[in-house]
Amino acid sequence: GVADLGTPSGRALVEDVIGSRVGAKVKLCTGGEAHQFGNTQSGVRHHNDTRTIHLVNAASVRAVAAATGLPVTAAVFRPNVVLEGIAAWEEESWIGKTLRVGGSQLEIISRTVRCDAINNNPLTGERWPDGRDLVTEIAEHFPAIGPYLGVYARVVSGG
Repeated sequence: GVADLGTPSGRALVEDVIGSRVGAKVKLCTGGEAHQFGNTQSGVRHHNDTRTIHLVNAASVRAVAAATGLPVTAAVFRPNVVLEGIAAWEEESWIGKTLRVGGSQLEIISRTVRCDAINNNPLTGERWPDGRDLVTEIAEHFPAIGPYLGVYARVVSGG
C-alpha cells in the first residue's frame, strides 16, 4: 500500500516496515524535530540549531570519479542538494558566505568531512571493490582538500 508521510499513521507504518527489515526501532523525522542527519554538529556549533542541509558540487564528484576510477555519483555523498555549473571544489571557498539558490538564501557554515558511509553504495549497501577506501583516496588525490567533499548550510530565508 501507499503510506502518507504527512500523517502520523503513515509515518508509523513506514517506521514499522523499515524497523522490521533492519531489526531496530526506526523514527522518521519530519523536519519539525531538532534532528540532524549525519555526523555533524555544524549547525549547533554555529547557530545552536541542528537543522542544516548538505550541498554537493557535481563537478567535485566528477573529479573524484576521474581520479579514483570508481563509479562515484553524487548519491554516494548523500546530499540534500546537488549543484551543477560551477568549477570543481569551488564550494571550498564559500565557508562563511551567503549563497542564493533559487529564491532561498543559504549561509554556508562548514565543509563536510567524509566518513566511512561513502565507502558503501547508497543503493546496494555494497562496499567498493578490493576494500578501497574513498575517504583516504579523496585525501590522497586532492591533498589541498583533504577528506572533505560538500558543505553544510543553514537556510537563512526560504524561497
